[in-house]
Amino acid sequence: MDFKEARKNVIEQQIRPWGGLNVRANQALSDIPRENFVPEEYQKLVFADIEIPLNELDKMLSPKIEGRILDSLNLQGNEDTLEVGTGSGYLTSVLAKLSNSVTSIEIEHDLYLKAKEDIGKLKLNNITLINEAFSSSNFKEAQFDTIVISSALPTIGDDLKKLLKVG
Repeated sequence: MDFKEARKNVIEQQIRPWGGLNVRANQALSDIPRENFVPEEYQKLVFADIEIPLNELDKMLSPKIEGRILDSLNLQGNEDTLEVGTGSGYLTSVLAKLSNSVTSIEIEHDLYLKAKEDIGKLKLNNITLINEAFSSSNFKEAQFDTIVISSALPTIGDDLKKLLKVG
């Protein structure tokens, strides 16, 4: 498979038609090799419009959902971003291309280790990975410009909202 061509096609055939018109976001999606974050047994489906299993419980978001999230954020490059649910680390890496910094928290130790390894290969130096439950985290109030939730949370409570900077 020609991954470079496939990345271009996924943007043109899935992300843009679904409202992903942010040029910076689409370029970042194209720049980060999604195939490096997908389990070997799913390589042929790396750009399919499905959620790819990462383990028994966790799944990677589909490309069009990732595109919609990034389009909605409209990141300008100066934001400090919190991601709740690192998962594979792919969306984390794309967020890092678009943000000043990314702090990503992942409860599952195996996912955290794999994401850390795969992100490390990209030499992105503006990512902080944390391996713990969000409910156990100790972030400062008004620390982040944007928050991306790419995992299941029982509720979006005040503990999460208070982390957003005003403005």
